[in-house]
Amino acid sequence: MPTEILIIGAGGHSKVVIDALQVSKPETDFMVVDYDNSKAGRLIFGRVPVVLLDKWPQSHKLYHVAIGDNTIRKKCSLEAQKQDKKPTTIVHSDASISTTSKISEGCFIAAKAIVAAESELGEGCIINHGAVVDHDCKVGSYSHIAPNVTIGGSVTVGEKCLIGAGSIILPSVKIGNHVVIGAGAVITCDVPDNQIMVGVPGKKV
Repeated sequence: MPTEILIIGAGGHSKVVIDALQVSKPETDFMVVDYDNSKAGRLIFGRVPVVLLDKWPQSHKLYHVAIGDNTIRKKCSLEAQKQDKKPTTIVHSDASISTTSKISEGCFIAAKAIVAAESELGEGCIINHGAVVDHDCKVGSYSHIAPNVTIGGSVTVGEKCLIGAGSIILPSVKIGNHVVIGAGAVITCDVPDNQIMVGVPGKKV
């Protein structure tokens, strides 16, 4: 019997997640749901219907929140867990994941992404296309590492951070919780909680 997964969210990131799921585990049976009434009845890729999430389906016990916004992703995940559903991780078959890394439940790892030796991802993380999480890194729960980010060895990223596309975090830097790193920034020093950093080198906004 194929695995059944509830995909929560029907936006752009959901398309990336569904594509990865179909490539890596084509035998998986999944349902796409969304809280937004305007998305109900739409077809993703012209063939995958979106169902309005007004009542939790009993058939699908596993779920994955396919929403890029960190706060909303966590909120939806917690709500699903209240319904006795269990988060599951989806990894594109073209990603490179070290056998010594630790990947928590509910993560998404896109094509060409790298999670290197002894790195750890908290629950609900997104490691997007082409992002590199080098050795001994720790990425906090519900953080989003955007496409083509490079995180050097032994970096710590806090919870619910957004590391913008193409940015670079130099080795051993510590990033606090709820931090936003602008696209293309180069972070050379530690960043406290709740900061926005942009530029080369990165400076507080």
